[in-house]
Amino acid sequence: MKILHTSDWHLGHRLLDQSQLEEQTLFLEWLLDHITANGIDVLLISGDVFDVGVSAANAQKLYYDFLIRLHQSCCREVIITGGNHDAPSTLNAPKELLNALSIHVVGKAVDPISDEVFRLTVDNEELIVAAVPYLRDQDIRRAVAAETAEEIVNRYKTALINHFHDVALFCEQMKETNTTVIAMGHLFAVGGRTSESEQSIYVGNLGDIGAEDFPAVFDYVALGHLHKMQALSPKVWYSGAPMPMSFGDEGIEKGFLYV
Repeated sequence: MKILHTSDWHLGHRLLDQSQLEEQTLFLEWLLDHITANGIDVLLISGDVFDVGVSAANAQKLYYDFLIRLHQSCCREVIITGGNHDAPSTLNAPKELLNALSIHVVGKAVDPISDEVFRLTVDNEELIVAAVPYLRDQDIRRAVAAETAEEIVNRYKTALINHFHDVALFCEQMKETNTTVIAMGHLFAVGGRTSESEQSIYVGNLGDIGAEDFPAVFDYVALGHLHKMQALSPKVWYSGAPMPMSFGDEGIEKGFLYV
């Protein structure tokens, strides 16, 4: 099974008020050609598909045109999770329709948590994916009166770790011998290196967690949020943004990751 991990497309992003629609169009055409040429079976998109919650019509058209063409390719399954720049309602709106095309979308944290887990089968190989979206404070943490800023951060971090442990437990219950388990996430992890482009579009660091906080059941953790391709451990990776988003990105390797 060939799996491709990407994130942080930020469709609709403008560089110094100049549209990047042409570069984004060329990237998606190139990505589709690459998927076809290399026989990619599963595509994972770990958040920040769009740059803003209410995306321009041309950015949304770019996204849906790509998904339609992708469905006609060799790629058998697609999983898309929401990022902090994505509006969950925008991603989730066509969820049922896309599901019929084997395109699975998780725009925000769901209840029951089992709805974030997908069992995929490609040519008798089985894969379990815990598709965890960007976890907003209000989605996973109950507010407590008169909390200090430090208490808020600590309680959020605990809730974040618990969410990954809960979804990991569900994966373990589904897992059979030799079944690969992958987690997706959109967050700032301790040790991650930021770049200039994040400073201009905001990267929050509420509730930082480390590579060691991800449960051992995950064979690979496909992260989004930081724009530099980088590893936090042998199995925890950021794919980075696939296109330069500021002049500070000069010289930074761009692309995606094979799993």
